[in-house]
Amino acid sequence: MDQTLTPEAVREIFDYRSDGELLWKRRSEDSFSNLTTARSWNARYAGKPAGRVAKHGYKQIKLNGKFYRAHRVVWCWHFGHWPSTYIDHRNQSKTDNRIENLREATNGQNQCNKKRRKDNTSGHVGVVWDYRANRWKAAVTKNHKKYHAGSFTNKTEAIKARDILAKKLHGEFATTHEMAPSIRSSNESRYTSIDDKTC
Repeated sequence: MDQTLTPEAVREIFDYRSDGELLWKRRSEDSFSNLTTARSWNARYAGKPAGRVAKHGYKQIKLNGKFYRAHRVVWCWHFGHWPSTYIDHRNQSKTDNRIENLREATNGQNQCNKKRRKDNTSGHVGVVWDYRANRWKAAVTKNHKKYHAGSFTNKTEAIKARDILAKKLHGEFATTHEMAPSIRSSNESRYTSIDDKTC
C-alpha cells in the first residue's frame, strides 16, 4: 500500500515542518499537462500543509488517487523507508506528527497506548469500582489476557498499582495516569465497569 509511493518521491513532493506538518513542494511545469495548470496548482498548494483530518482522527493525504496517512509519510520522509509495522503516537494525539512523537510498534503495543475509552465510567484506565466487594479493582490487559493488580479501599492506591503493573507488562508503551491532587479516596463516585478495557 505505502510502497506505491517511493521514499525518493516523498522527499521530492513534500517538505517537513518541525511541528509535524508536511508541506507541498512547488512542482515543476513538466509535472503538469500545461503551464496554466502548473501555475494554478503552485499558487494554490505550494508551501501549504498537505492533507486533512479524516473521520478516523488521523491526518491523511490524497496523492494520485490514493490516500496516505500523514504520520507514515512523515516516518518515510525522515528515515528513507516506509515503516514495516504500525506507527504509534507517543502522546496519544493522532494529529501530532512530529517525528519525535512517532515510534514503530506492534499492533498490541499500539493498542495499549490509547486514551481512556468513552464508555469508561471510573475516570481512569484499568480501575473499576466493584460494588459487590466494595473496593476499587485494578487490572491491565496484555494479549487479550487480564492481569490483576489487586483490590483497594483507596482509589489512589488502585491507580498506582495499576500503573506499576502496566509499566511492567508494556514498558514504554504503557498508558499511565498523571496523579492529580484532586483525586479523592473511596468516597468518589462508584460505578460498575468490570468490562472497561484495561490496557
